[in-house]
Amino acid sequence: TSALKQAELKGDKYIIGSSLNKIGNTYIRKEEHDQALNYISRALKINEELGNNSEIGSSLNSIGIIYSYKDEYDQTLNYFNRALELREELGDKNKIASSLNNVAVIYERKGEYDQALDYYSRALIISEKLDLKSTIALYLDNIGGIYDQKGEYDLALDHFSRALKISEDLGDKVRIGSSLGNIGWRYWGAGEYDKALDYY
Repeated sequence: TSALKQAELKGDKYIIGSSLNKIGNTYIRKEEHDQALNYISRALKINEELGNNSEIGSSLNSIGIIYSYKDEYDQTLNYFNRALELREELGDKNKIASSLNNVAVIYERKGEYDQALDYYSRALIISEKLDLKSTIALYLDNIGGIYDQKGEYDLALDHFSRALKISEDLGDKVRIGSSLGNIGWRYWGAGEYDKALDYY
């Protein structure tokens, strides 16, 4: 908090707002969500006074994350959608895609699969335009998961396989493992156990 203290001594509200966001996000990582909410709410108030839209978007997104950990999904969607709206105004394509994905995750948790699919698909389109291979693979996996939940197994496998190919091209071992697991799970669910073993 030394950067925060220095900024408070100087009365530099821009640095104060940014520092409060960073401290709050650190508490999210530490899973101390009430502390996180305290700092980020303070950051939001200051950044709204300053009209610092980039930091406001960050605060709104972080508060949404905190409520998602508390399983308060209506509150989560409120903050995620406010962050999305602000990021659309700013035209920050990468963060727009991230916000769309965040909203989709919550709809998926709520079992609202068509809504989730819509938001995941919009995130994918933006990432494809930006040629962000790693996030393309992530969103393909997420979409595959929705099709799996909807019982559209061929579409699920198609998306998992596309994600796997991209991750293999990137040498992204974490995402490769995720896609292999998803494909194995899909074959296992279909009773094709020998194929499942090929992927597990």
